[in-house]
Amino acid sequence: MVVVWHDIINSVFLLTATIGYCIFTVMKTTKENKMKTTKENKMKTIKGNLIIEKNDQRDFSVLATVTGNVYVREGATFNAPVLATVTGNVDVREGATFNAPVLATVTGYVDVSKGATFNAPVLASIGSVYVTEGATFNAPVLATVTGSVDVREGATFNAPVLATVTGYVYVSKGATLTAPVLAR
Repeated sequence: MVVVWHDIINSVFLLTATIGYCIFTVMKTTKENKMKTTKENKMKTIKGNLIIEKNDQRDFSVLATVTGNVYVREGATFNAPVLATVTGNVDVREGATFNAPVLATVTGYVDVSKGATFNAPVLASIGSVYVTEGATFNAPVLATVTGSVDVREGATFNAPVLATVTGYVYVSKGATLTAPVLAR
């Protein structure tokens, strides 16, 4: 009887050790795969809304697509060097900065609040644009606005190749609209 208990205890010990080793191996492999995937997968998509707060320290250097809205809160700065598409709206609040050098499409509207700056040098199409007091909207290759353009007092709208706006174009007294190709 003593031998049997001894064998059972040894078997349980070996089984426990084997299970522990298997768990360790799986965890190690999973960790290595996550790191490998992160290194190999250079582009990232955010599904849903993205909110950038002042002093946000997240790295958006591999962000390529947002399938929702982008909210850049008061005084925040958002830099996304490879962001190409936003399938929602972009809302840049007071004193905030939005920089997306390869952003080509925003399917919704862009709202740039007082003193804020929106820079998208290769933006080609957008829903609507609202630029309020003292704000700057800069999209030098923007050709099409499928909605409206509304530029308020003291605001600057720069889209020198803009040719088509399907909605209204409103420019307040004291605002600057640079769109020489646009027939108004």
